[in-house]
Amino acid sequence: MRRPGNVVLWSVVAGVAIVLAAVFIRLERERAEPVAAPPTSAGLPTTAAPTTTATTIPSVTTTPSWACGTVAGTDADGRPLPAGALDQAVRVHDAACRRDFDALLAEMDTPFGNEPPEQAVAALRADPGEVVLLAQTLEAPAAVDQGGLFFCHPGGAAAVFARGTLDRPGKWSAFLPPSSSLAISLCGR
Repeated sequence: MRRPGNVVLWSVVAGVAIVLAAVFIRLERERAEPVAAPPTSAGLPTTAAPTTTATTIPSVTTTPSWACGTVAGTDADGRPLPAGALDQAVRVHDAACRRDFDALLAEMDTPFGNEPPEQAVAALRADPGEVVLLAQTLEAPAAVDQGGLFFCHPGGAAAVFARGTLDRPGKWSAFLPPSSSLAISLCGR
């Protein structure tokens, strides 16, 4: 007779195997694509953005020193992103374009990656190039998988939005630099 614990254990093992297979397939598929160098704060464009952004949040508190684009509304295969996930990405993008660190903090999950959200915001505030990289990352086509949604910058950075559960909505859960092993794993760089 089977014990209920065994069924749960094997279900978890099967789920992990599916996720690992999806990551492996994505890595193999993207391995042949050329890799662009990550942007640096010294090499960023300096054209002024318009006083409004193309996001759904109307308040713009500052004008960024680079041309802020729009969030990619589709995945890498051209399929539309789920509305809830897209709304989150648009809010984060809008806050990055306005350099609204309080709004960025409000969108972050706890923990944010491997650190408290306040520490992640302090790092974004300390390096102006990082907030630009974040906005540019969200302008790249996204990928949707079982864990949620992630955007990969051509230079290798990744913005990750957790899927959430029935009793806990998904949130922006990480912004990973190009050198991060998880960004490399997610984005295939």
